[in-house]
Amino acid sequence: MKTKIRWMNFTVILLSVLVLSAMAWIIFTAFGGPGGAAAREDALSWCAQNATMSLSGQPVSSYGLTGVLRDETGKEHSFAEKDGASPSETQSETVRMENYGAALEFGVRPDTFAITVTNAADGAAVFSGTAQEFSQNFRPQNGEYLLHADATYAKTLQTDQGTYEMRAQLSFEAPLTVDIKLDIYLSDETVSQGDVLLLCADGLQDPAAISAELPFEYTPVFEQTPSGCYAYIPFNYMRAEGEYEITVDCMGTQQVLKYTVTEPDYEVQHLTVSASTVSSTVGDNSAVTEYNRKMDELAAVTDSEIYWSEPFLQPVEGTITTEFGIKRFTNNADTPTRHAGIDIATAEGTPVAASNAGRVIFADYLQVSGYTVVIEHGMGLKTFYLHLSELDCAEGDVVSRGDTIGKVGMTGFSTGPHLHFQAQVGSMCISPWYLFDGSSGVYLMQDKMS
Repeated sequence: MKTKIRWMNFTVILLSVLVLSAMAWIIFTAFGGPGGAAAREDALSWCAQNATMSLSGQPVSSYGLTGVLRDETGKEHSFAEKDGASPSETQSETVRMENYGAALEFGVRPDTFAITVTNAADGAAVFSGTAQEFSQNFRPQNGEYLLHADATYAKTLQTDQGTYEMRAQLSFEAPLTVDIKLDIYLSDETVSQGDVLLLCADGLQDPAAISAELPFEYTPVFEQTPSGCYAYIPFNYMRAEGEYEITVDCMGTQQVLKYTVTEPDYEVQHLTVSASTVSSTVGDNSAVTEYNRKMDELAAVTDSEIYWSEPFLQPVEGTITTEFGIKRFTNNADTPTRHAGIDIATAEGTPVAASNAGRVIFADYLQVSGYTVVIEHGMGLKTFYLHLSELDCAEGDVVSRGDTIGKVGMTGFSTGPHLHFQAQVGSMCISPWYLFDGSSGVYLMQDKMS
């Protein structure tokens, strides 16, 4: 009997020891051994060093972290870090956006990333989307917001405790202050017919956030640069002298900009053209319709890329037979036409150079202008080369300043070998001389590119 009792006591003791040993092993493996506290610290350390985020160069530091570690045996161990602990062990400060460069950067790009932005005053959502959508489309009004972002990572960790498959979810959060300071102005208070003003919005990083109402029919096309958003305002010879206003609408507020137009002294020319030349060109309704339709189509082309950086050059040397804006009476007509470019007379076959770098958007024959080349230089600034005898470029070519694009001829509405050279912004012709001498308002755009 005593032997049996002793055996039962031994059995109980043995079972107790086994149970306690098993519990100790569970505790050890969960919190101290492979997959336990040390591995958890490795996971947190990886996230602290790599799972970082900044908004336009400013750290968004407060975050909450939860995750799961799966070791080589398939066992899962959870880990967590909350209460706003920062990967850099600093507390988050308010992130400020002083322009619309709302770019997000990561230490290691997460596998998934979702952002919401709420109004700090009432909690109303003002944005929800991906990081790319945020960088491209987040354009709030000035004010206080709260940025919340959820990121997920899947990473294989090689640690001293073994190999683990980590799945981590981080929730970043930071106050966000939007304080856009804009300076909207015209590049000059006075402009001559044939020149260009630059409409400037320094600091603005969203071309869609600004528009302008002009006193004549023209819609400015704003382009974005690191400095802000800018648009050319061209003035052809039809803009009468006087004082005018431009009303600019930007981010819901309006501003009125004033300027004065002056008129140069234009010459008067009387020109005689043979009846056969007139009838086959400007006297042919189908030819005029063809020309106008193509010119309207080309005027609408606007490349956001600015191809040029050097001054514009005169494409060929020769005698200037017709100036820009001249009042021309052809065959004793009662009313004059206006000359949209300059005519340069020189020997037929003389190479014609591209006035500046750009993209060839037209190279073909038209009844009125003969063999014609049109180059887009960026932001709707174009140069035209008319009456060529042959073409040395094709539509789609990207040419450099000085490249030969054709030869001087007398095709189309022409009385002798010459080059008609014309410059336009959109549909508005401008004086080539302001391009050649470096005084044109288009040159101010180069200062805004950096």
